[in-house]
Amino acid sequence: MKPKLLTTLTAALLALSAWATEVKIGGIYYNLDSDTNTASVTSGDSNYQGDITIPSSVTYDGTTYSVTSIGSLTFYGCTSLTSINIPNSVTSIGDRAFYGCTGLTSINIPESVTSIGAAAFEGCEGLEDIYALRTDPAAYDCATDAFSDYSATLHVPAGSKEAYASTETWSNFANIVEEEDLTAIQPLTLTPSEAGQAYYNLQGQRITMPQHGQLVIIRYADGTSRKVVVD
Repeated sequence: MKPKLLTTLTAALLALSAWATEVKIGGIYYNLDSDTNTASVTSGDSNYQGDITIPSSVTYDGTTYSVTSIGSLTFYGCTSLTSINIPNSVTSIGDRAFYGCTGLTSINIPESVTSIGAAAFEGCEGLEDIYALRTDPAAYDCATDAFSDYSATLHVPAGSKEAYASTETWSNFANIVEEEDLTAIQPLTLTPSEAGQAYYNLQGQRITMPQHGQLVIIRYADGTSRKVVVD
């Protein structure tokens, strides 16, 4: 009986340790799941601030983990957070993930996201631009109270404005703007200092020195964008 109990306890402890390990990598905290090799962004003991770029994957102790979610309460009350770049690997944004991120002015929601939790963006009073990259808004599975302030401009892919305007939660936004090149820019988050006239390649990566003959996307301060060939 005793050996069996010991074996059961050992197995339980191993399963627990394999399920989630919290680590800090590059200033961001993650829960690592060694069974699925996935990572979830967590709050840890950090009060995130400034510009945050979440990588699509992280490596810890020789193992690479795909970053697939932003956990509940991760950026709760981080009033000094100004921008965040969410990679296409992320499929879910947890409950109250950005609750009260008042310094946050712009955010991109990649088309990879399939779930947006309750009050995920509640209290984000400084949010001015939301870039939703899915052509089918219903596929986001967005909680009805994910947002509390609908004064931000909602930027959506060309041809999908009507779909957003007729889908619960998204239809609450008074200003929905279609963007011809939106699907080509993912994921991007612009801070006010970057938005004057910024250049990106078709993969959504910022370009500091565009090359002659290169096809690039110019994003302007008013949120509009267009493709051009560099002279």
